[in-house]
Amino acid sequence: MKNYVELDFLKALSDAATVMEKAFSNIIDPSNHAALLERCREAASVSVLLTHEHFDHISGLNRIRGLCASSCRVIAGATCSERIQDIKANLSAYADVLAPKVALGLIRGV
Repeated sequence: MKNYVELDFLKALSDAATVMEKAFSNIIDPSNHAALLERCREAASVSVLLTHEHFDHISGLNRIRGLCASSCRVIAGATCSERIQDIKANLSAYADVLAPKVALGLIRGV
């Protein structure tokens, strides 16, 4: 029996990380990547931890909630929760400039 949990960092996917154990999936800073979303479909229970409010993670969270709304729990600090609503703080105001650069690998996930 393992006394540790393995983290699976999806570096190409906006630095999202997942912890999978049979029926549950814990996701840190999700993205919209198909592999990540597939893991959510397979899990009976999903918990999402947002460490910060950037739009790529909010978008990933929205996709996950669409796939498994009844089994998705979201955890975020007070500052992150407040800043999610601010388009400048979550960088969605700049998405048309940032997203293409991330897709081309010119900058890492925001």
